[in-house]
Amino acid sequence: GYMRSKDKEVLILLSEECFYGHVFKDYSTKQWVSLINWKPIREPKRISIQGETSDSVLKEYARVIYKHEEFAPCAIQNEDDAFKFNNTFEDACMSLKKMIDVFELKERMYTWLDVFHSKNPNTRFDMRIYSVYF
Repeated sequence: GYMRSKDKEVLILLSEECFYGHVFKDYSTKQWVSLINWKPIREPKRISIQGETSDSVLKEYARVIYKHEEFAPCAIQNEDDAFKFNNTFEDACMSLKKMIDVFELKERMYTWLDVFHSKNPNTRFDMRIYSVYF
């Protein structure tokens, strides 16, 4: 699972709609994870992720993930659109770069009903995020 540690970690805000790119070491599998995470904004409880330093931002992100469970899987059309296990940190960063290169907001931000009615039969939610965030 995900936990803040001394290992390398990358967190990138991809859009104002609270999509994040995240690279970290998963301690249950001992592999590096690349993922795109959607942090839905639930009104009136709007939780922002802020900090003065990169370390404080990462700590706040971890707090929001665990304490408030403020994350959701993205809709995907292909296997590696929003999640991938990798052997090295460098591979994980390259995998995240590939995800960002093909990132289309309208293809990632779906509700369950949207996925059910999608014209693309491959559209689905990538639920693997739950295996690493809990």
